[in-house]
Amino acid sequence: MQNTLHELKQAGALAWDGSHLWVGIATLAASTCTIGVNGCAVLYEVDVSTGFVLKTVDLSPIFAADQECAFIDGLDYDASTGTFWVSPDIGCAFAFTNDVCSVGFVYNVDSSGNLIKRLQLPFGVAGVNKVGNNLYMVSCQPAGATGRPIIKTTLDGTVISTFYTVGVSVRHESAEDLAFDPVTFAPACALWTVQDYGIPFDASLAAYQIACP
Repeated sequence: MQNTLHELKQAGALAWDGSHLWVGIATLAASTCTIGVNGCAVLYEVDVSTGFVLKTVDLSPIFAADQECAFIDGLDYDASTGTFWVSPDIGCAFAFTNDVCSVGFVYNVDSSGNLIKRLQLPFGVAGVNKVGNNLYMVSCQPAGATGRPIIKTTLDGTVISTFYTVGVSVRHESAEDLAFDPVTFAPACALWTVQDYGIPFDASLAAYQIACP
C-alpha cells in the first residue's frame, strides 16, 4: 500500500513514533527565533494513512532562549520515554558566534513541547539520535578530515568516542541526521546517516556499524 503525504512546506528532519510521522521545520535562510514569537521552530505530527497534520508542537520558546533558528536538523523519537531529541542546524549559531563549530545544543522535549533536558555542547551539532543510554551526534568536519565526525556521548553530553563518515559517491557529502537500525544487519546494529551534497539537495544514505544497546 502506498500513500502520498500532503505537502508540508519547509519539511526537514523526520522521526517515526510507531504510528505517526513527525516532521521538523527546515526553513531556508532561516531567521533566528525571537522570545515571545511563536511559529518559528515547530514539529508536525502527520498521519501517514491520510497525509494530514494531526498536531503542531511549537518549540520556539526553547530555540529563542539560545538564539537558535527555524531549522530543525536533528530529530529522534525516544520510544523508552515517549519524548523527542531535537537539534537545531549548525548554521543557526551564526546569530551569536562566528565559530559555529564551537557550540551546539540538543533538547529533549515531550510531545507537547515542554523542555525536559537541555544540553550545551562544546562542538557544533547537526543530527542527533538516542541509542540505548547514549546519544550520537553529527558535528562539523575538521580541517584535514575527509568526513564529518559522529560523536557518541552520555545522555548528559560527556563524549565517549568518535568515528568519521565516509563518502559513498564521488561528490562532497555532508552528514546531517541519523537513524538507528537494529534489524537490517542483525545481529549487528547500524546507524544510518543522510549525507547531502549541498545544492541541489541530493543525498546518499550510509549505514555504519555501532555497538548494540
